[in-house]
Amino acid sequence: MNFDPENIPLVPNDWFKTQVNYEGRGRAEFRDPSGAIEGSTQIKTNENGTLSVEMDIERIGSEYPLRLGLMELFSAQKPIERSGAISIGGGGQQNRCVKLSVTTPQGQFSATDDIHYGHIISLPDCTSGKINFTLLRSQFDTAPTGHSIYWVIPLTNFLSKFVTWHPTLDRHPLRIYPTPIVPDGLSEEDAFIAAHNANLKNRLITFEFMGKPGFIEALPDYSAREENLREGRERNAITALMIGEVSSNSIEQDNLKQWFPDDFLRLLSLITGVSVGAPWIEFRNDRGELVRRVHVKLNQAPFSMGHRPLEEGVHSGTGYLLSKYQSSPDRNKSYLKVVLKHLFLASRYDQSIEDKFIYLARALENLCQQYGFKGQDLMNSLDPNWQQIVRGILNTAASQIRSQARAATRVGQLDQGRTLDSIAERTVRTPGGKENSFGLAVTQLLQHFSLPDSEIVDAHYLNSPRLDGIPTWSGVLSKYRGAPVHSGFFNISENKYDANDIVTIETHLHDVLLRIIFKIVGYEGTYQPPVTKEPWDAPTDWVVPSLPARELGYE
Repeated sequence: MNFDPENIPLVPNDWFKTQVNYEGRGRAEFRDPSGAIEGSTQIKTNENGTLSVEMDIERIGSEYPLRLGLMELFSAQKPIERSGAISIGGGGQQNRCVKLSVTTPQGQFSATDDIHYGHIISLPDCTSGKINFTLLRSQFDTAPTGHSIYWVIPLTNFLSKFVTWHPTLDRHPLRIYPTPIVPDGLSEEDAFIAAHNANLKNRLITFEFMGKPGFIEALPDYSAREENLREGRERNAITALMIGEVSSNSIEQDNLKQWFPDDFLRLLSLITGVSVGAPWIEFRNDRGELVRRVHVKLNQAPFSMGHRPLEEGVHSGTGYLLSKYQSSPDRNKSYLKVVLKHLFLASRYDQSIEDKFIYLARALENLCQQYGFKGQDLMNSLDPNWQQIVRGILNTAASQIRSQARAATRVGQLDQGRTLDSIAERTVRTPGGKENSFGLAVTQLLQHFSLPDSEIVDAHYLNSPRLDGIPTWSGVLSKYRGAPVHSGFFNISENKYDANDIVTIETHLHDVLLRIIFKIVGYEGTYQPPVTKEPWDAPTDWVVPSLPARELGYE
């Protein structure tokens, strides 16, 4: 057969299904009264991870005879016999279902935690009916097919360009489009044409996980799925698969939290501006065959757009960021998870300016708490000469207040005198005092990460004073944080706040947080700063002390 370099078939593998269904013989076990039901069971899934589980009840078993059949089994109350009639009181708790299993020709479906159910009982015998289960976590195990080698995360709502590749992944068993082999012996021209055509679908986002290459690959109908999301025809859609190696880790559910990279989803959400989730996760063997599928929703939320810091067609930093994050000593720390969550929520375009500021403030407050900048000793933060000047002023003020205290006492206003004397005492006893200033904490946080933003904006306010008279950026931050937190809104209609100024501050804080996260994770690539709408391949250290404040959005 002649090899045609112009016509190389690129056929997608069909190993992955966006909808998974199971059908078989089910058994549900209950605690008190102890018993079980069995029957034909159907399980259907959708792309947001919701399971529909329905059993036709065909058989009942229990530790003792059930005089009221299914009504008695499902109720946690004991039947009551009065005047020869047996009944069960209403409004009681359900009998807890402790295990659900479904045996299918392909394997075993099971759930043992958080099993909830509703039922329809056929009257009058109460020995048959239907039961529907709601499961928060379940799994499907196939017949023995070998050890788990790869983990698979179906990514919902992940939108990106796919521009990189890795030669060791060309014919990975879980590639959607494996790269065809170009035979030897071709002419130089034919070899070039063949290599180009063979790699037309070799488009990935690659990263490193536990020392091994991993990748994200789009589904064959990615373009149609992306369009459906952007046009509002779908709210959740699987668009791509993220795949890596299990190595020596256990795939038992209790062990997954120790190593499984479900926290990648939060990071992908932040850098794409869209909530990226997963409807389930899979584990497959070295041939790509399913070993286990764990049904658990991860980070699922309806599609909504926000600011996108990394665009693969420009920055090509997604895989690099995942690799750096995966090896960061702060990975899996609670504070970082919270910061990523709040910053993502603040980045969404559908947020009000109040909600946006609150999310930004929460992210910054968590960072300040983590790095020890939650409170400030104002006097100790001054140089010795300024400390001496302030103490002199406070001593003079205390003396004047005590004079007024004595005057109040002389005219019989004893309570006022005592209060004034206490104020005078506090003036000299706690000079400057302890402060819990949001703005000061943020500026200290920025100094810790060697970010010059506070100095840049302070210099700008010095040359262009604000209408409200606040001379420092830290003072503005504290003022703006207080409004949505305490009153619930910025009073723009009465000109107490300027909407454009609020947006400028919020956009700047968004950029500050991104740069802090990049420093924590160790990402040294480029990104799209939110302070500019122009496409930009900006380095993470682009903000330098000499930068004009207008480059950060200030007029």
